[in-house]
Amino acid sequence: MRDDKRGFINNQLPPILERLNIEAKHWHYMTQHFESHFKGLVGSAFKLKQACQTLGYLRTPGLTPCRERLP
Repeated sequence: MRDDKRGFINNQLPPILERLNIEAKHWHYMTQHFESHFKGLVGSAFKLKQACQTLGYLRTPGLTPCRERLP
């Protein structure tokens, strides 16, 4: 911790990908090929549907890739 910083990540916490339930090899692949899989909104199926409802969309574009690649 530093006095000139607002916060810190507790080193007792598990690694971030573990906490997000994402395997490292999948994370690496997604970061290297992100734009070929996702064309618009990205997130969990629940959050994607929620965002589309807020935006007034009648359908949820991009739902399949998000379901396949995100927990």
